[in-house]
Amino acid sequence: MAQLYYINAHTEEILKPLIDAAIVVDSFTHLPLDTAGFIRAMQERRAEFNDFYLDLVKINRSDEFFWQRIYACAA
Repeated sequence: MAQLYYINAHTEEILKPLIDAAIVVDSFTHLPLDTAGFIRAMQERRAEFNDFYLDLVKINRSDEFFWQRIYACAA
């Protein structure tokens, strides 16, 4: 996601499938889940990705510490 932003290729049609796949895969880390818990986990992951993206677009691509700031956001 950060790499796509860095090269200015972060369109919704590219990001959406990546985010959706990451949400589903990450939601399985808390097994066993009932259906409601799985849906809640997916919604939480989507909120986390949205927050990360909002933080990401605040960072200037030409900042010499771009990647350090990205890693700090992801931590």
